[in-house]
Amino acid sequence: MAKNKEEIPKEKKAWYKRWWAIVIFIIVILWVLSLLSSPSNKEIPLSEKELSEKWARESLADRGYEVLLLGAINISARAPFFEWHKIKDNTICPNLDDSCYSNKVSVMLVMKSLGNREEQVVDVLSTLSVMEKNAFVFNIEIKSPTDTCNYVVFGNTYRTFIDDPTTTNYQILLNEIKRYESCS
Repeated sequence: MAKNKEEIPKEKKAWYKRWWAIVIFIIVILWVLSLLSSPSNKEIPLSEKELSEKWARESLADRGYEVLLLGAINISARAPFFEWHKIKDNTICPNLDDSCYSNKVSVMLVMKSLGNREEQVVDVLSTLSVMEKNAFVFNIEIKSPTDTCNYVVFGNTYRTFIDDPTTTNYQILLNEIKRYESCS
């Protein structure tokens, strides 16, 4: 038994009535054009701070130092650092604001040891002071396989030595390096 199916002829739609196909086609063409016109490795422009940190990293690497961490931040006005070193900071913060920062900049460097640590600290200070010329304090951490030593050098002490590199000022710098040295 054969069934008689009445075949209903389909109307052929005009091309402009297939709006969804046109939209998809345009989106695909725009996507392909965007891929072709943009380079695959876009470089994001660096800020002045990022450029100086990048320069400092490269400069230290050129001198054989292995830098693990490098950065500069404003010290929190509520940091115990000021109390530890008996520093008066005149930053005024609202009572409940924990994110209040002073205008004092701290430069932090973590690196691997290459031998004489005092010489290493003095050597890297020249690069760090160019990176952040008005730094309030330089924190340098030097790691060796057996221990880690931290050094704090105040910016004014280093700038005094640079402005007048006499033996006396160099000795003052070395005394500060030894005074704030802590190894563990």
